[in-house]
Formats: sequence, structure tokens, C-alpha cells
Amino acid sequence: MSGQPTYQDLEDRIKRLEVEILKLRHSESRTFDGPSSSATYNVAGGSSPKDLRVMEDHIEKERLEGAIEMAGAVCLELNQPLQALYFQCERLQKAISKDNLLYNQIDWIVKKVDRMSEIIKKLRSIARYQTKDYIEGTRIVDIDRASRPE
Repeated sequence: MSGQPTYQDLEDRIKRLEVEILKLRHSESRTFDGPSSSATYNVAGGSSPKDLRVMEDHIEKERLEGAIEMAGAVCLELNQPLQALYFQCERLQKAISKDNLLYNQIDWIVKKVDRMSEIIKKLRSIARYQTKDYIEGTRIVDIDRASRPE
């Protein structure tokens, strides 16, 4: 996965853009060159609502790209071991009788694997940047709200 930005790289890029918006809001005249584009936004005589909106849209796009890149990486990394686990459980269930106590425990594992597969499907369909509170001052991507309904 080399060459892919890390989660921290994406967060740093977003923070830099947010700082630029704050500078735009508090400057008399300012030019901003976006880090990932060649576009230049000029704000003369204070912060133009149109230019601020363009900057905020740019940040939102960066967040969405980061969320999609991270979701894609997670799906790629989790899918193969998850499939292997599912097939091993299936083989074990075929090898033992339904009366065996292990059969129900394996069935429980299969249900959790199925749930993880559903989460991966949601990650693959992330279409917007939506967050929710997690723990004290930390926000995480809200997978349910960020993904497209199938």
C-alpha cells in the first residue's frame, strides 16, 4: 500500500486547508493556492462568501476523498482474511455433527463474519463525509450515514 496517503496525512492536509479558511476570513487581501490543485482563490477587501464557499467545498472534497481512500484500503485488507475465516468455519461445520457443542460456536463465528461482510459493503459504498462523536473530543466517520443505500 505504499504511495497511499495515511489517515494522518489526510487529516494534516484537511487541517492545513481549515487554517487557510481562517486566514481568509481574517485578512484584508489574501491569495490561496490549494495544496492539491492549481486553482487560486483571490479575496480582496475581506473574505468573499463565494471564495470561502469554494474553499469549504474543497475541504469537504478532501475529506470525502480521504474517507473513500481509507475505506477502500480497509476493505482490501480485511476482505481476504474474512473470506478465509468464513470458508474455514464452513469446513469445520461440515466435518462435525450438528449435535456437537462446537457447531453452535462455529455458527456464532459465521454470523459475526457475515456482519463484518455487511460493514465492508457499507465501506465500499461511502459517498459522502459524515461523522459522529466517538469518545471525548474524537469524531469518526459515520459509516451508516456516509454510505449509499444499496
